[in-house]
Amino acid sequence: MKLKTLTAAAIVAFSASSAFASPTFDGGEHGSFKAAIEAPVGTFVNEYDFTLTGTYDLKANLGFAGIAGTFGVFKVGTPDDTALFSWSFSGPANQVTETFTLGSGSYYYLVSGKSKSGYYSLTSTAVAAVPEPETYALLAAGLGVIGFVARRRRDF
Repeated sequence: MKLKTLTAAAIVAFSASSAFASPTFDGGEHGSFKAAIEAPVGTFVNEYDFTLTGTYDLKANLGFAGIAGTFGVFKVGTPDDTALFSWSFSGPANQVTETFTLGSGSYYYLVSGKSKSGYYSLTSTAVAAVPEPETYALLAAGLGVIGFVARRRRDF
């Protein structure tokens, strides 16, 4: 009796589809990267890890065909790795392009969904964020205050 149970368990264990595998790709310090993946038939989950050492504007482009699912950006270490940004996609062929700003830290893209022998490509580029004009105005005001204080001290 136990032999039949063990045999059945072994068959189930060894027949598990690679569609349930969750490959993780470590991108290290984010610069620019591309990934083209043929999604397995069934469900899939792919994770792309990266780190940022400063504040960057990221542009992510997800092109897909024959799959439906979600694309998200997550910060490592947040409660339950809460999604910072998330988009759903579906259809015969399409693409989604989004731009967002992230500070320093460890992040990951998560692409998951269902496929009938489809594919997707992910392109991501990080560009150092350019300060807003208000930042320069605040800097000028701060320098003005420092100059005023220095002049008052010199008068005494």
